[in-house]
Amino acid sequence: MKARAIQQLRASLRMALVLVLLGFSAASAHADTLVLKSGERLKGSWERVEGTNLIFKSDTLGEVTVPASNIQSLSTTVPAVAILKNGKTVEGYLHLGAKGQWMLLPTQTNVPSVNTFTVIYPVATFHQYQKTSTSIPWRNWHGSANGGYGLQTGNTQARTLTATVDATRKQPDILGIDETWRTKFFLSSLLAHTKDNLTGASVSSNTFSTTIRQDRLFDDGNYVFVFGQFDHIQPESIRGRETVGGGYGRDIIHTSKTTFSVLGGLTFVNTNFLTAGAPSQQSAELLVGEQFSTQFLKAVHLTHYVNFYPNLSQTGQYFFNTQTSLSIPLFKKLSFQISFIDFYLSNPPTGSLKNNATFSTGIGYNF
Repeated sequence: MKARAIQQLRASLRMALVLVLLGFSAASAHADTLVLKSGERLKGSWERVEGTNLIFKSDTLGEVTVPASNIQSLSTTVPAVAILKNGKTVEGYLHLGAKGQWMLLPTQTNVPSVNTFTVIYPVATFHQYQKTSTSIPWRNWHGSANGGYGLQTGNTQARTLTATVDATRKQPDILGIDETWRTKFFLSSLLAHTKDNLTGASVSSNTFSTTIRQDRLFDDGNYVFVFGQFDHIQPESIRGRETVGGGYGRDIIHTSKTTFSVLGGLTFVNTNFLTAGAPSQQSAELLVGEQFSTQFLKAVHLTHYVNFYPNLSQTGQYFFNTQTSLSIPLFKKLSFQISFIDFYLSNPPTGSLKNNATFSTGIGYNF
């Protein structure tokens, strides 16, 4: 019985070894091989073709960008999809022509080879990216949400709650293709309450601001936009300030890691105050602003914006909003965030402050 058990164990081990070897063989069979003119051979998988460059993910070097002029050959059995300049797509297989140009050999008969395109992807990658072109408004947002809470007890009891959300949605959200539509959403809130436990006197200082903006981008970095914003700023006695408008902007820097844009436009502002007897105000105002965001040290994000609103209806009056945030990664999608937000109003009601600045820290979630 013992000898029989040993034989069965040996047979099981041999079968397991065979399955492992078959797995490695299958993986090797499906791996792409890139041969450079220098003689170097890279194993891995090709990710896309942009212009004359091949983006290749090497098993040893990671992602590399290789011009076609440096490539001897590419061996792959992975089907591909070419996106043409008119937006149409063609399926086939990636091929490096005799003159060093990238081509797509279509799978359909009587269809000529494709050598003019915007980008070429492996078919599985293309189908994955295709999902980001959906018009469903709650999908494909990228950004961060941050929250913080503070509590103090003793003769004075104080509580503060801060929350910020900064998110962007791009369409299409596909590597190698510039987006046509860009939606930006921002929310900031500070709820603060202080109570003197000896006298019972209490003071609250609450601020809430939210903005949504829709951009239509063009190939040259220019864009037009419309937006809506609502502010409640208790220190400035603003019960509610609704701002709607639109205008023109330009992305001066627009890369995968850094964006810097300037914008200008015209807005209509309706403001209601907390001060008893203070009439509501309606005014036309210009908008001049800039936005900056960048990623450095692999995963550290810095974002900044400032919007300045000169009043056209009441010359000499104005308000501005500015926000700066730094996000430092902690673990996976969690981050430590530092934010500075400032709201300034040149002509608040009597007894109210012109400036309302908030500095906050907290734990953020990146999505």
